[in-house]
Amino acid sequence: MIKDNTLLIIGAGTSCSYGYPSGAKLREHLIDLGNMQELLDEYGVYIEGAATRFCQEFRLSELKSIDSFLAKRGNEPIILQSGQTVQLGDGKNVTYGDYGKLAIAAYLVSIEIETASLESPKDDHWFQYLWNSLADDATLDTFKENRLSIVTFNYDRLIERYFQRAILGSYGANDNSLPLLNNIEIVHVYGSLQSLEARPYGIKPSSIRTVANSIKVIPEVRDDNSEEFTRAKELISWADRVCFLGFGFDPLNVSRLGFPEHSIQNKKVYFSKYEMMRVEALSYLRSLGFSAGLAEQYLAHNGFNSNHKSLGFFRESGALLP
Repeated sequence: MIKDNTLLIIGAGTSCSYGYPSGAKLREHLIDLGNMQELLDEYGVYIEGAATRFCQEFRLSELKSIDSFLAKRGNEPIILQSGQTVQLGDGKNVTYGDYGKLAIAAYLVSIEIETASLESPKDDHWFQYLWNSLADDATLDTFKENRLSIVTFNYDRLIERYFQRAILGSYGANDNSLPLLNNIEIVHVYGSLQSLEARPYGIKPSSIRTVANSIKVIPEVRDDNSEEFTRAKELISWADRVCFLGFGFDPLNVSRLGFPEHSIQNKKVYFSKYEMMRVEALSYLRSLGFSAGLAEQYLAHNGFNSNHKSLGFFRESGALLP
């Protein structure tokens, strides 16, 4: 069981082994007009001129992620070469944010449907490691004593679906086991592809606009005091152990979490460093509130290994061990 107050802050890197794209691969997909047409045609929301302009501007921006692009252009209406704006049924001008959300939702839903029936990955199956940390020595009655919360920047519902299945497999389908998922608080700071109650995992939505409206892009969260970010900051204060996993340390997201104001040095801090350079790790620690000297001490004490994905990171760092 996890008996210390433990918070996981997770980003896109944690979902890659389960078939979801990294930020770079999502960008690669969404700058391709053919991909956009295939994705949006299926739901009747493909607009040729708008899609062409979106792909063109996103490609020319050279920004490394759709989040970065929409942070700069999300509120801007898409203007065609003719000088006209675009409407999508409700009479409002379609912005880059609107069309980007539709594209993100359509692409991630397509992956969800494709991977819903697949077996767990053989490589980097960190969900299993986390689940066994929770379930070891936990009976149906004592499982609620686990002290784990999760703040996720991902739109996917992978972890909820995994926990749901693991709980039913471990404890059976009964009135006592079904509420166990509620004991693990999961905060999607930018929304998700709907709740599992609203749309079960792997089921095609009747309206992609409903799914798109369930996610938020950076311009839509105009301050750090949204309900989700407020709760995330409360959980950081609550936690004794804070673990950043597959997290990109985007400066705006770090700031919205309340750093560097948190007294992070009083906590046990862990972060995965897959494909990270040492100088980047030092910079990220500084963004959390570590002084230059303490950041160097942290890496000297904890070591620096950029070869481990999520599972290897957990096993080497001991972040979930008693």
